[in-house]
Amino acid sequence: TNLAALADTQVAALTVTQAASLTAAQVTSLNATNVAEFSAAQLAAFTTTQIKALTATNMAALEATQIAAFDATQLNAFTATTISALADDQLGALTAGQIGALSANQVKAFTAGNMAALTETQVGALNATQMQSLTATALSALADTQVAALDATQLTSLKTSQIAALSATDIGEFSTDQIALFSTGQVKGFTATNIGDLSDAQVGAPT
Repeated sequence: TNLAALADTQVAALTVTQAASLTAAQVTSLNATNVAEFSAAQLAAFTTTQIKALTATNMAALEATQIAAFDATQLNAFTATTISALADDQLGALTAGQIGALSANQVKAFTAGNMAALTETQVGALNATQMQSLTATALSALADTQVAALDATQLTSLKTSQIAALSATDIGEFSTDQIALFSTGQVKGFTATNIGDLSDAQVGAPT
């Protein structure tokens, strides 16, 4: 059945059980307007197979509150393409627990806009594996308040290549205490330009 032919009110009228019983092909046939009519309860009942059947366009049509209804298992079914298609407010609606449950490949798909939209609490929820998967563009998008939220485990997990890709402005956002946490190997990732732009306090921080 081509569900796209259903009126929006008919989609909204589906029971949670009916929504959960839709086939992948039926979910794929839905248009963005249809998908936007699903309630949080209906979406929370979706299986991972149904989640994977949602197109990036349809996922982008969901309100932030609808995205927030997905649990960790459902979120892990999002493709990298779907993650990168999320609007900043959609990603910003996820709890710290949901952020922490994302796979490394999903976090790797974060755009600069996605990263900048995260709250300090969400940034602090990223684990070491997720931190290592962030692109240089995503890392550079962090504001100083977000950088300040990074803890020792997150900082020491950064790869030398990630640190080398940071700009002087990015490096300048690290506190002296954070700089002191970097290993000798990580410090070697600093470019000559970055080292030249460090403050006297930052220069004296590495151990």
